[in-house]
Order: sequence, then C-alpha cells, then structure tokens
Amino acid sequence: ENYINDLEDEILENRSDIVMTIDCREIIQYCENILKTGILSSKLEKSNNMQGFTISISYADKSLIIPYQGAGADRNTTLLSLNEIIQPDYEIRFCNHSDGQDTLQFIPLPKEIWDQLDLKYPIIIELFEKFNKDSIFF
Repeated sequence: ENYINDLEDEILENRSDIVMTIDCREIIQYCENILKTGILSSKLEKSNNMQGFTISISYADKSLIIPYQGAGADRNTTLLSLNEIIQPDYEIRFCNHSDGQDTLQFIPLPKEIWDQLDLKYPIIIELFEKFNKDSIFF
C-alpha cells in the first residue's frame, strides 16, 4: 500500500521521466522520451485525404498509419494507435486521478511490469486504467 501512495505522489508531482502529460500533439515523442526504446518514431506526410496529412508510427519492424476520422488529428486516436503498436512489449495506461483535470496523464511501462503490479497490487487496475478499443479520454 505504501508503494501505491508513493507512486501516486510521484504522478501528482508531474514526473515527466515516468508520466506522459498529454497537452499537445507530441504524444509519440513523449512516449519515446519515457521508454527510451530507440525504435519508436513517427512521420508526418502530406496527403490528399480528409485531414490533408497522414501520421505513421513505427516501432521495431512494425508501422501503421493512424486512422484519424474527420478533418484533423485527435489525441485519442493517436494514443490508441500508439498503445496498439508498442504491444506486446509495452502498455500505456490512463492515470484515473487525472480524469477531469486540464491535462490528462498516462504511464507507459513494459508490459511485464504492468503484469507484475497487477498481480501484487490488485488496486492498480482501478488507479491505472487499461485501454480498450472504445476508450475515450479526450
């Protein structure tokens, strides 16, 4: 329980070395800055689609074009796509305490660490929400 309290204190102090605070469109770079994989990147290209551009994410030997709907990019779709491509090595979770705040917070960790935390501290899943295909944060 002390571990959980210490973890929450670190999150509340906006530790940019372990927490992504999402307040702009540089989500992929924020994630790479925390994980330091050396193999996670994004590329913006002009396109004749509805948005006028595409953003592709590359991780290891995988890549995907973020499937934006509508006229522009959105952070929610970016986060879901990012979480998808870094699986099964890593997982991003939503810090529930930031819900309703001006900026939302997310923690990317190796999947193995999330699994260990889930087993050792069952409350983790309530504090740090897993993404699903219907997750809406913004």
